[in-house]
Amino acid sequence: MNPSLILRIPATTANLGPGFDLFGLALSLYNTIGFDFDAGADFRLVDTEGRDLPIAPEDNLIRTAYEHMYRKLGGGKAPAWNAVVDAATAPGKGFGSSAMAVVAGVHLAWAMLRSGGIDSLVSSVEEGFRPETHSDEIAGFLDLEPHPDNVVPARVGGWVFCSDTRTVLRHSLPDSLGLAILIPDYSISTEKSRQSLPLQISREDTLANMRGCLLWLEYIHSGRIDLLEQALASDRLHEPYRTPSLPGYQAMKQAVLREGCVGMTLSGSGPGIIVYFDRTRQEQLESRLRALALEHIGPATIVHFCTPDPDGLVYLKAMPGATAPLQA
Repeated sequence: MNPSLILRIPATTANLGPGFDLFGLALSLYNTIGFDFDAGADFRLVDTEGRDLPIAPEDNLIRTAYEHMYRKLGGGKAPAWNAVVDAATAPGKGFGSSAMAVVAGVHLAWAMLRSGGIDSLVSSVEEGFRPETHSDEIAGFLDLEPHPDNVVPARVGGWVFCSDTRTVLRHSLPDSLGLAILIPDYSISTEKSRQSLPLQISREDTLANMRGCLLWLEYIHSGRIDLLEQALASDRLHEPYRTPSLPGYQAMKQAVLREGCVGMTLSGSGPGIIVYFDRTRQEQLESRLRALALEHIGPATIVHFCTPDPDGLVYLKAMPGATAPLQA
């Protein structure tokens, strides 16, 4: 397979403590999808070694999103492609794998039709090109994924609050913020996780989350890490109900706070975890956080250190690490 169009889309984390179904953040942990429109393409998905991905055709969310957007914009029958996918994380970990698929498919259809076809699109893009976001795209995302806290930051980058398809509030976070991504070796269904949430909440809990959201915003504008620390500890809407069933979560949280980290939150519905810390301490924290994750979360836990991604979706000219065109 020799992809003619390559998209890099960041993994994302949602909720960020108190911002349940509101806040999302793009991460410098990247998914890359290369599309090949050669004759005979049939929406096949392969990994970077050319092996078929274990995804049934009806579960190919990139294709579903692509064909949905192509029809929605009046494009008729969408041209077929095959794709090589280099995924940042496996599905069901809480880092926006479904959002990545939706963003890739919707954006591809939108960009092709806007450019006049795949050939025109390919010839018009440069390495690192960041296409302008349009409200039609965001509306297409939300047709398939009603919670914008993952899909929108995957497209635009940064810290995001999206109130509707035309109102995207995007901010860059202070450069001093470091992040550790903890990925357990098991998955959780978002739908099943939501079933653990109460149908009603108290006034006190509502106010706690409102305070946390305002503290997040003030941290963004002031850079005061003490405000972020308070914000991350303020959730009363979802983490108290989701985390008791996660092995080692509470012990890990207490351990990272003892190490002087700013806080820890569940990533989306989990089981993935985000640890927040002062980047000036990353070198001394790395080995300690890895050891704590293996001790409390599990011996197969994957740990990545990253930062907020400022770019969102960008175009590449080659698959990362490729020394020759991929054959499959």
